[in-house]
Amino acid sequence: MLDRASGPVHGLESLHVDLEEEAGRRQGRSILPGTPENATAARVLAAEATCMANTPGGGALIVGVADDGTLIGTELDEQWLRRRIHDLTDRRLTVDVTPVTCRGVRLLLVRSPEAVHPIPFEHEYHHRVGDSCVEVDATRWEDLRRRRNGWDWSAQDSGVPVTAARSTALQRARDVLLAAGEEKGLDLATATDGDLLRRLGWSPRTAP
Repeated sequence: MLDRASGPVHGLESLHVDLEEEAGRRQGRSILPGTPENATAARVLAAEATCMANTPGGGALIVGVADDGTLIGTELDEQWLRRRIHDLTDRRLTVDVTPVTCRGVRLLLVRSPEAVHPIPFEHEYHHRVGDSCVEVDATRWEDLRRRRNGWDWSAQDSGVPVTAARSTALQRARDVLLAAGEEKGLDLATATDGDLLRRLGWSPRTAP
């Protein structure tokens, strides 16, 4: 994908891939020599890695590529960067950092696994939409994740046993179903109390 010395990065970035220049090294048109530790770059990469982790499937950052596609490389120590991202995210995100070489230039591949719960960075939540990071509310993030996973709140155990249902209420429900005269209603009216409740949308606790 990056088998060239330069060229615009438009079209190379995606939902799961982001190209990053090492922050803190550019002075006008000049690029300062790289060092094993760079606090400015670590903060920027921690924010981007968190955004990737909050994205379905996670993603990867390729560090050492300028906005115009030039491979400027990086000398960041992979173990140091991994620890800094972990610390900067309040130890909620552990990334995999791997050095790679492209056209003789050293880059870093920073992989973020998908987060189980949304991970904030500096008290804000972000996730990827297309090839950009956008802010998202934690509650909205959780709702989107449940929908992706097919989570059905109505199928969850209510924590209330079947015996808690009033017999008069159950009988009233059966009478209404029988009076309707529909085949499905007749079948439901003769179901056990537990089946009747479940099929009406309540998930009673079955264990004592």
